[in-house]
Amino acid sequence: MIVVTACRWCPWHDRFNAFLQIPSHTHLIIVSRHQPRPGFRPTQKDPVMQRLILAATAPQPGLRIAHASTTDEFRVVSELIAEYVGWCRRRYRAYPQLVDRYFGAADMAREVADAGKAYAAPAGAVLIAMAHNQPAGCVALRSPSDGVGEVKRLYVRPEFRGFGIGRSLVVNLVALARRNRVRTLRLETGDLFTEAQGLYRTLGFQPIASYSDAPPDAQEFLLAMETDIAA
Repeated sequence: MIVVTACRWCPWHDRFNAFLQIPSHTHLIIVSRHQPRPGFRPTQKDPVMQRLILAATAPQPGLRIAHASTTDEFRVVSELIAEYVGWCRRRYRAYPQLVDRYFGAADMAREVADAGKAYAAPAGAVLIAMAHNQPAGCVALRSPSDGVGEVKRLYVRPEFRGFGIGRSLVVNLVALARRNRVRTLRLETGDLFTEAQGLYRTLGFQPIASYSDAPPDAQEFLLAMETDIAA
C-alpha cells in the first residue's frame, strides 16, 4: 500500500493511479483538494511528491500563457523575476558575488521594481504562465530594431516544474518574436543550468560565441545560444 494521506473516495483517485501507472493490485490513498485555494502549495518537501500531488489535484483547464499588459500582471512578473534571481543565487551559491556581478545589482533592482518599464513595448514583451489560475512562470523578450531578439528571464516556480511549462513559454515567445519580425533569437544561460540548455537545444538553439557585456569573470560561467526563426 502507498499512503500519502487519507481520502479513499477522492474523485482524483483514478487519475492519480493512472498518472503513476499504479498496478491494479496496489491501493493508493491520496490528498484531496478539489479546488485548490488561491496560493495553495504542496507542503511535502519531496519535489517528486509535490509534482504528483499537483498533478492529481489540478482542475481543468490547466495551462494558460498570457501576454503581460496590466499593472497587476507586471507586478506578478516582478515577483517572478525576484524569485528567479534568488534561484540563480542558490544554484551558484559557491560563487556568492557572481549573480550580482552578472545582473548588476542596481539594474536588477530597477527591473524588479518595474518590470513593465524594463520590458515595455515595442522593444520588449513578457509572457506569464498561469497554471490552474496561479502564476507558474514567465519569460521575457527584448527585440531591438535590427531583427535580433533576446530571450530573458525564463523561470518556472519549482512546484510547477516537470509539466512542460518552460517549453510552452519559449514556444509562445518564439511565435511572438516572429510576429514582431524578429529573425534571430539569442540567449544566455548559466553553465550549471543544464535543464534549460537541454530545453533550448530541443527547440533549435545552438551554442554561439559569447555576445555578453557581462564582466569577464562572469562570462566564463555563461553559455550563449542562438536560433534562426525567420519564417
